[in-house]
This record gives sequence, C-alpha cells and structure tokens, in this order.
Amino acid sequence: MYARLICTSLLSLVALLCRPTDGRPFQAPLPRDVSGWETAAGSSNLVADPYPRLPLLSFDEKGKFKLAVFSDTHMLDGQTNPANVSNVNAATAAEVASYLRAESPNYVFHNGDVVSGEAANGTSVVEAAVKQLFTPLIKAKIPFSTTHGNHDNDNYCTHASLGDIERRIAPNLSYTRRAPAGVGGGDVGSDNYWVPIYSRSNAKRGSRPALLIWSLDSRSGKTLKEQGALQLHFRNTQIDSFVDPSVAIWLNRTSSDLQRAWGTLPPSLIFTHIPNHYFSSTQNADPYQDKIGGITDERPGNFPGNDSSPKTFSGLNEDKPLANQGDAGQDQPYLTALSRGSTGTSRIHALVSGHDHGNDWCAPSGLTTIKGEIVPICFAKKTGDGGYDYDNWNHGTRIFDFDLRTVEQSVNAYIRLKTGEKRYETRLDDTWSRKL
Repeated sequence: MYARLICTSLLSLVALLCRPTDGRPFQAPLPRDVSGWETAAGSSNLVADPYPRLPLLSFDEKGKFKLAVFSDTHMLDGQTNPANVSNVNAATAAEVASYLRAESPNYVFHNGDVVSGEAANGTSVVEAAVKQLFTPLIKAKIPFSTTHGNHDNDNYCTHASLGDIERRIAPNLSYTRRAPAGVGGGDVGSDNYWVPIYSRSNAKRGSRPALLIWSLDSRSGKTLKEQGALQLHFRNTQIDSFVDPSVAIWLNRTSSDLQRAWGTLPPSLIFTHIPNHYFSSTQNADPYQDKIGGITDERPGNFPGNDSSPKTFSGLNEDKPLANQGDAGQDQPYLTALSRGSTGTSRIHALVSGHDHGNDWCAPSGLTTIKGEIVPICFAKKTGDGGYDYDNWNHGTRIFDFDLRTVEQSVNAYIRLKTGEKRYETRLDDTWSRKL
C-alpha cells in the first residue's frame, strides 16, 4: 500500500515537472509488462514506428499496392443447421483462397464478423475457426489485419481475444494490435490502430509513409459468457454499437503527433465494421438516395458489365434501411476528429464498412474534410457462406488498388465476385465525389 502511494506521488511530481510546453497534459508511458498493447504485434512507444519487429509494409517495385477487403465471413455459422458448420467453414476458407489467387493482394484487411461468436461452445472452437479462415493467407504469406464486428463479441470471444489468436497463429503476418489502455472501451473495442504503408521496401522506419490504414472499432455484440462458482450463467449484456468517444481524443492526439513527426500526413483508408450515420444519410436522403444501387442480382447471367445499372453509384442496395452505428449521432465525435483534425488535412480515400450483407456500393457522403473534400463511403463485399445471405447477392472481395504516382489524390476500387467477374470499377477522387 505504502509503495503504491509513493509511486503515485512520484508520477504526480514527474507530471508537474515534465508538462509539455504546447499545453497538452503529460502522459506517462505505459509499462510494457502491464499494458499488453505495446508488445502486441511488435508495437513500440515510438510515435512513428508501431511495428519495429514486423516486416515493413510497402508498395511493390512497380509502385503498386493492392489491398483486398474480406468481410462478414461468419465462421461457425451453420446457416441454422449446426451439423453444417464444418461445410460452411470449409467453403468460406476455400473462397478466401480463390480471391488470393485471382487478385494476388499485397495486404488483406478483414472488416469484421470474422466468426459468429454466438454459435461457439468454447474458446478452442473459436481459435480453430479463426485459424482455418486465415490459413490461406498464412500459406500465401500475405500480411493482414482486422477490425472486428458485433458477432465477434459473444460467448467465448472478444475483439481483443480474436486479435490475440491472429497474432498467435501468424506472428509475422498479423498487424492487428490493441489500442492503448483507456481507448476504445476495453477488450470489446480494442481494434483502434493505424498501419503505415511505405513507398518502397527499403524506406527508413518511422519516416513518412505513402499511405495510412486506420482501424476504428465500432464494438457492439454481447459480453462474454462467464463461469460461475456452481454453474454457467450468461451476462448477456449488450455492448454499445458505436465507436467509443475515447477514440476521438486518441485520433486527434495521434494524428497531431504524426503530423509533427512527418510534416504532413499521408492519405488514409479507414475501416469500421458498422457503418456510420453518413451511410444512412446517403442511402435515404437527397442528393444521393436515387443515385445508388440499381443492381438486384449479381449472378453472372443477370448483368453483363459494370455500366449496366442506370444508377450513378452502382451496386447492391438490398439492406435498406441499413443498420448504422448508434441511434442518436453517437458516432459523430470520431467522425469530427477524422474530418476536422489532422487526418482531414490530407486525402481520406474512403470510410469502409461491412455489416449490411446486402449492400456493396461506393458513394459520396455528407462528410467533408477540413480541406473541403467530400469523403467517399464504401461497403465491403460479403465474403463466404456464413451469416444471412441470398444467392442473388453473390459473394466477393472489395479491392483498393493504389498507384504510388496518384496515391495522394485517388484510388481505384472494384469488387471481385466469387463467380470471377470484376464489377463496379471506380476511381475514387474528388471529381468522382462531386459527381451527381
């Protein structure tokens, strides 16, 4: 007790003596053996180099960087038939492998609902399913990271525990890491982090990268099943379905620190599992509501090309109204931090979400950055056989194909469908965002 009081007094004295001159409150670094997050995925306390023990990620020798997005794989979901789980899991893993062969991405980002946690009957089952899903990436030696979804918090798993599994099965490939202590809402909202993508493989660690990938955790789902003294009992507590307000403070501080370190911030691609409320506004209000969707069947025989939809922003729009974060603008703090803080001084290529399996469009939003650019919003594409689904929706992977020559201004986006077709190819830039 006395030792704790002495330590607390010393930390208070250090805070008083070492207060930064720019007016920000002093923050003592977290001890490595207590915080957990610094050592996850080889993280460090260095502001601009979060992965000193993992391979540096970069554009290839041709100046290209292709990112494939998987989403809503729902491993362990037997489509209402528990006996069918092994078949669904195997089909989903095989589908993932087929996209890797078709696209040869440099990086994979899983946009959430890796598993259907409510279907799990133990932690070992969860770990086996996660390993089965990511085995094609491990065999292909493709680096990846994840922002988990509402079904990833339930019974025997949390976002943090699934991230731990990823790092355990792929210690040299997983770039998923835990948020700093106090950011995100604990283990159920731990996926708040950024990943630097450098212009070349021999870039200096900690130097300004060409691109930033941000993961922001929208939480939701339910708390863990607990083991009581005499019997199992369910807490069954619903978790808030929006990015925790603490993330906005972290975003502002982190992006400001990076801007000071690099002079200017690189462009960003930003992932959350549950769409923010600007997705709903685009879908259900002017000026965009009549200009999105237009496709109701993505099976090969039903539309011959990318331009067969009369809509300006083509794609499935079957989940209408879509399910977005919160119900009263609780997601606005982090969106303001993104758009009006340091991140908004550079290009935001897109805010990307999954969750609504029947939507796969990209469109402009009502969110504008501090530099006056309209922020694009994109749905990922539902991947694999788990979760709610219809044959006419097909499956696929959302692709973001970057070119080093144009990465500051634009990215090429499209969907590779399970049946092989390349659909909805679009160059996301400021001109596209202003198209009506």
